[in-house]
Amino acid sequence: MARENVRGAVAQRDEDNGALEAVREKVRDARGWFRTVVPAHVNADQFIAIGIGALNKDPDLAAVAVRNPQSFMAALSECARLGLTPGDGYALTFRGSEIVGIVEYTGELELIYRTGQVRTVIAEVVFTQDNFARGLHPHDPPTFAPAGDGRFPGDKARGEPEGGFAYAVFSDGGISRVVYMARDEVMLHRDAAATKRIWDGPFWKSMWLKTLVHELKKWVPSSPEYMRELMRVMAAPEPPQVDWTPAPALSQSQVRRHAIGDFSPVTPPGEAQVPAEPSPADGGGKANPAALSVIGKMLGEFGCTASNDRLAAVSVLARRWVTKAGDLTAGEAEKIRVDLEGMRRAAGDDDLAEYWAGAIANLREAWHAERPQDFPAPEDEPQ
Repeated sequence: MARENVRGAVAQRDEDNGALEAVREKVRDARGWFRTVVPAHVNADQFIAIGIGALNKDPDLAAVAVRNPQSFMAALSECARLGLTPGDGYALTFRGSEIVGIVEYTGELELIYRTGQVRTVIAEVVFTQDNFARGLHPHDPPTFAPAGDGRFPGDKARGEPEGGFAYAVFSDGGISRVVYMARDEVMLHRDAAATKRIWDGPFWKSMWLKTLVHELKKWVPSSPEYMRELMRVMAAPEPPQVDWTPAPALSQSQVRRHAIGDFSPVTPPGEAQVPAEPSPADGGGKANPAALSVIGKMLGEFGCTASNDRLAAVSVLARRWVTKAGDLTAGEAEKIRVDLEGMRRAAGDDDLAEYWAGAIANLREAWHAERPQDFPAPEDEPQ
């Protein structure tokens, strides 16, 4: 009987090893696929080796991968598409019989920094006893200092966590929109998480910071698709023509200040538009037609199709009045595209046209609050 039990155990082990080897082989067979989807900075062969190594290091993960290899391949493919590394910025875990991939805090930061457009990211958890005050406007960093004595005050001296904030400093010194999240909002992310083990453990603060940075991604360049599309556009031998007819300059009496759809660049007839300062990122070069075409298509998705409305929108996003699309620099076009991509993600399942109207109006109000001198009072403004 004992000998039969041993034989059965050996047979089961061989069967398990064979099933696991089949999963490993499935990953190896997809080498061509991974070479297609990984960004240029990632070595596909090394990525595959690390992915297989994740199975070897975690028997529980391997067991789920054997039962559901397709979910393992899906998670690994998403990791490859993002250009992250399994176990380093991208966690492979499981929920029941399904492998789940989770972008970690370090992965979120890597996606932001990789574009080269962001100098640094600041993210902090705010406790009840901390010295904290919100900025005066959405792009004004908050005042913050942790409570407690000493150079490294402990959490106990700081009270209870009540929220957090995150923002990015761009390469040119500009500040992104500051993301604020109260505790209740952070807990909504916890409740929606596939696993709450880390959320409720000693490293909960990392999950709070990850949530803040994840929300910040909507307002800064980070998308691998954006970088891929940008390289494709810049390399296009014959860029498509832009179906975007510039609107004539309007008199100030035609300006509406209460709705995005009703206002246009304030450039009185006969006055030249002040050119944009050259951007360090683009050397002062103008945006090419293909990049403008991408922006035009994205504006169309939001229902922004009229020439005046489009010029008004890019003026808000560029933070200067634009009289024709060709005035945009390459750097400005890149930023506008990233902003539009973030707004499209932020809209989620909401009606895009409705979301757009509110979002662009808020951005215009923020611009007006920061630089009211850019908005000369129109004469005979309609009531």
